Amino acid sequence: MSLKYFYLDFDGLGSNWQDYVLKHHFPEFKSIEELNQHPDRAELIKGVYEREPRLFRNLPPIEKYGQLLSHLTKRCVNWMILTAAGSDHPCYHTAREDKLHHIRHNFGVSSDKVIVARTSENKILYSGVGKVLVDDFSRNCREWESVGGQSILVEANNYDIDDLIKRVDEIIDNT
Repeated sequence: MSLKYFYLDFDGLGSNWQDYVLKHHFPEFKSIEELNQHPDRAELIKGVYEREPRLFRNLPPIEKYGQLLSHLTKRCVNWMILTAAGSDHPCYHTAREDKLHHIRHNFGVSSDKVIVARTSENKILYSGVGKVLVDDFSRNCREWESVGGQSILVEANNYDIDDLIKRVDEIIDNT
């Protein structure tokens, strides 16, 4: 039996970045897909962080994320939160500080259980055999699996926590 180590994304699982950004910065867009397809998307997102550099402190938490953390702890499984500052954020240190604050304040998780990668693309550096990524970004999951890890892809903000816990348990119980 090999031990599994779970890496949990944060934005989209523990905080609602998409709805917050659409509501407060882009009410003209009907969906995150519409924003993501805009030809000037990168510049638009950089503008968000210029107008609201401490955005990560203001994101609404997704409470069911706490259920996932509690379940993994109860199952005695190793886990870390693996989130990214984002390539669009102008200051990695501000983004990191604010994410750590948000996670500690809303979920009681200390900084030694959180990895804040510079970009989403850097998450692959933590992958490998026995490592499981839970993420809402399909590219991250594909890259994670390409170097021997396992992944669980969930829908941002709208995932079913009971289904996710069932999928986590299947991985834990089949090792």
